[in-house]
Amino acid sequence: MSGDFKIVMNPGWRKWFEDQAEDYLEDTCEAVLEDMKRECPVNTGRLRDSLDIRMDGLEAKVGSFGVDYAYAVENGTRPHTIKAKGKAMSWPDAEHPVTEVNHPGQQATHFMRRATYKSRGH
Repeated sequence: MSGDFKIVMNPGWRKWFEDQAEDYLEDTCEAVLEDMKRECPVNTGRLRDSLDIRMDGLEAKVGSFGVDYAYAVENGTRPHTIKAKGKAMSWPDAEHPVTEVNHPGQQATHFMRRATYKSRGH
C-alpha cells in the first residue's frame, strides 16, 4: 500500500488547546475551592471567606489570601507563648488582662491538602 498523503495542521490549534486547558484548569480549581470551603474549620468564618482562586492564564493558585493564620490552621502549631503587643491582652471570660499566655498548640487540619489531592475523575 503506497501513496502520497499530506498532514495539514490547523493554524489555530495552539489557541484551541490553550483554551481547552484553561477551561479544564478553571473547572478543577473550582472543584478544589468548593471542597476547601466545605472542609474548612469555622470559628468566625474569616478563614473560609478568604479562600479563593487566583488565575493567570495556565497558572492557578487556590488557597487562603489575606488571613495570616491560615498556615497555622492547615499545618498546626507547637505549644508556644503569645505575648501582648501592647500593655496587656484580654478576651471574654478572662479573669483579668495578661501580658502573655501559654498556648497549648493546635492540631493540623490539612483541609487544603485533602481538597487539593482529592481524586477528581475529570
